[in-house]
Amino acid sequence: MQGKYLSTSEAASVLGLSPVTLWAWAKSGKISSVRIGRNFRVSKWAVDALVAELEEIE
Repeated sequence: MQGKYLSTSEAASVLGLSPVTLWAWAKSGKISSVRIGRNFRVSKWAVDALVAELEEIE
């Protein structure tokens, strides 16, 4: 995972979610995101934090 932001497809793949679910989470504020042009990007930090949280639950 290079860079500061991931596309919704990249982030969804890392999290094991569908891109549509991740997009809905981003729109609702459940995960931090920014809009760049016509695309949403999810911060790598937010994805890493969510992965850590999910691993803690398992």
